[in-house]
Amino acid sequence: FSSAVSASLAIIGLPQIASATEDPLFKKNPLTNKFLEQVRILEQAEADNVQYSGELAPGGTANKNVRQNNYATLLKPLIIMRDELSSVDAMIHSPDGVGPTLDEAQKVLSGKSYEKINFKRSFNMFA
Repeated sequence: FSSAVSASLAIIGLPQIASATEDPLFKKNPLTNKFLEQVRILEQAEADNVQYSGELAPGGTANKNVRQNNYATLLKPLIIMRDELSSVDAMIHSPDGVGPTLDEAQKVLSGKSYEKINFKRSFNMFA
């Protein structure tokens, strides 16, 4: 039956309908395999080491065992940052919005954990 439909479409001049298996949209992408994913992770780690002189914690699968064993320990700095940022948000949006509240917010945001390398290190350890 399908060959008759295909022949009829060809006679009329309409393009034939491709099946989903022949559709290039559903073709397997060779760039999404596990090996290339690991290569990309290693290249990113190397680029981070060059840019930050090895000061960042390695991300990806390099810390998998450490992350599984110390999940709560790695999450703790991120939760502290979340709480601090929530308090800064409250300080910034306070009704008076001037005086000591903005100074307190500045003090929180100028802390060591918000320096670029320390900030990235915290997220890379958890990632």
